[in-house]
Amino acid sequence: MHFLRNFHRLMQVRGTNRYRVAKSLGLPHSRPAAWEAGEGPSLPELIALADHFRVSVDRLLRGEIRRPAPEQIKMLVLDVDGVLSDGGMYVSERGDELKKFHTRDGRGIIELQKKGTAVAILSGGLRGDAVYARAERLGIARVYVGTTPKTQIMEGWLREAGLQYANIAYVGDDLNDLGVIRRVGFSGCPADAAWQVREVVDVILQRDGGRGCVREFIELYLGL
Repeated sequence: MHFLRNFHRLMQVRGTNRYRVAKSLGLPHSRPAAWEAGEGPSLPELIALADHFRVSVDRLLRGEIRRPAPEQIKMLVLDVDGVLSDGGMYVSERGDELKKFHTRDGRGIIELQKKGTAVAILSGGLRGDAVYARAERLGIARVYVGTTPKTQIMEGWLREAGLQYANIAYVGDDLNDLGVIRRVGFSGCPADAAWQVREVVDVILQRDGGRGCVREFIELYLGL
């Protein structure tokens, strides 16, 4: 049964157990045991579980909840607006575009690269000065800002690095990320991502874009 397999995998990923989950949801401690004995959760329980674990109800019931093996992921690719930043556009009187980044995301990216996992930035924006400046500070060599489809850019990077989509982890938040999300080995999105993205990613993070969601993804799923 997909539900039970996914329930156990999610508990493993989050470092919790069925008793803590039941307590968090205000359920009797015996309820998870009843699910495991064959009595499926009620619809309100499913909704509460999906919200607790930050996955969609459909994925909890029918999808495959995955966690990448440590040796699988060779590169983390990140969107910018709505992921590394909060999605807001700050424009100065001179027309310069400014972005706000989260320092804990930056530290997580630096530490991940020290462990040998490459990091790249793939943005659908039109102006990239702030993005390139941030990438340089974080030591990120692969950066693209523009309107070319993201899958096309990704395929060039994969050829250059000798990797496959299965070796990529990706965090995105909007419709132009879906093509990559559907191909990569593991995917995540911020809590405030577009609903179309939340429906297909492997994990919905607890933090919003620009508020430490990348650090959360790195720590929980990439073994930092």
